Amino acid sequence: MPAAAQAITVRVPDSTVGHLRGDRLVWGQEDHGRFLVKEADAAGKRRNLGSVDLLAGRSVFDLAIGGDGVFAARTTYPESFAERAERYTVTALGGSALIDCAPPISGFEASDVYDRRIAGDGTTVVSPGAGCRGDAVLVRSPGVPDRFVLEPGAVVDQRVDGDWLAAIVDIDRAAVLVVSDLRTQRESYRIPLTAQEGVPSFGPNAPVMDVDRDGTAVVGEPRVVRKVDGHAADGLGCRLWWASPADPRPHDLRLARCAEVALHDGVLALTLRDGPQSALITTDLAQRPRTTVRRAPSITAVDLASGRVAWSEQSCRLASYVRTAPLRPERDRKTPGCVVRVLDRGPLRMDARGRVRVRVACPNGCVGTLYVLRCNHRGCIPRVVDFRLAHGGRRTIVLHLTAQTRRLVLRHPRKVLIKTDARLGPAGQSVVRTIVARHPARR
Repeated sequence: MPAAAQAITVRVPDSTVGHLRGDRLVWGQEDHGRFLVKEADAAGKRRNLGSVDLLAGRSVFDLAIGGDGVFAARTTYPESFAERAERYTVTALGGSALIDCAPPISGFEASDVYDRRIAGDGTTVVSPGAGCRGDAVLVRSPGVPDRFVLEPGAVVDQRVDGDWLAAIVDIDRAAVLVVSDLRTQRESYRIPLTAQEGVPSFGPNAPVMDVDRDGTAVVGEPRVVRKVDGHAADGLGCRLWWASPADPRPHDLRLARCAEVALHDGVLALTLRDGPQSALITTDLAQRPRTTVRRAPSITAVDLASGRVAWSEQSCRLASYVRTAPLRPERDRKTPGCVVRVLDRGPLRMDARGRVRVRVACPNGCVGTLYVLRCNHRGCIPRVVDFRLAHGGRRTIVLHLTAQTRRLVLRHPRKVLIKTDARLGPAGQSVVRTIVARHPARR
């Protein structure tokens, strides 16, 4: 198999994002006071591309690939976790800083404008905050001016592909998609995003989007699935739509609950919840064909290039990976997700020394917790046992009950709750068993 057709898998620290540089995978991670940028090829060879110093305080990093190499953006906050971003830099690895300044604004506005991802398509790199003002985008591309101004709002997020720049702009606290031609320095079209009560336009649930090299943009907007008494009862879904310079109006796609989107050469890649797991699928704007590239407990941060897709994922044991693979379907795997099974049937037995043995198994591996549930209004908390099992692993866990809990078990049956780690959301599962005394107390 040619090297370019092989998959690359790298285990990384949590919340690491992978990027494509041709057929290679690029990622960054913090290590001993520096932010290291690394690269891996299909043969498994890794090399360091460069590093950026960590400043005092809390730093947020992001990467982008451009014609001049790899660019790193750093937003630094004070140690006190104050809202003001003290310093914002964009640096070409091995070169000088393109942006290095203090944002002129503070509060939530600073985090809205400056704690954002830079973007690149392999040739062009764009970043918000040129001159540390939110109304301009820094552009590094042959034949294009370095500074592109988007008036009158602040740039919140942006994507680039070829000559086209798509940006979500904050205009009077309302999100607007603005698509522009970088060569002509003119805006092609703009579309206001749908405002809905209870759905933020910015922050963790902000809209997601991407742009193709012909100016077609795809946007995923959060929306409330169902409301009860004015509150979101079923969480956030997603309205996914596209628009183009030839037809600048939203065209809805029949896909919901998207988390990440990427668009390149007419191929649309996005993540969906698929039962107890996440699914990375590829399709086109006509939604045919629809191909599943990967299933995993949690998939985020999708990047798309010619013939390849990169993504970040988390396993049932909470190990994080960045991966890249050719755009081809994965062998269909019907798996139960990150579930924990209790092998004991019927009630669990407490012995005379207050010990309860529980046999658990995880078909796909899991991280779980075992503890007594519902004692009384005073608390009655026993020793909590955390466990971690590999794929197909089994284990007998011994739960030592406190004296108070033992007395309650002798009088009335107690319940014990065994669950997988809740950080994986719908992939987690809970199992409840009743504890009874092996030998009832004598009267």
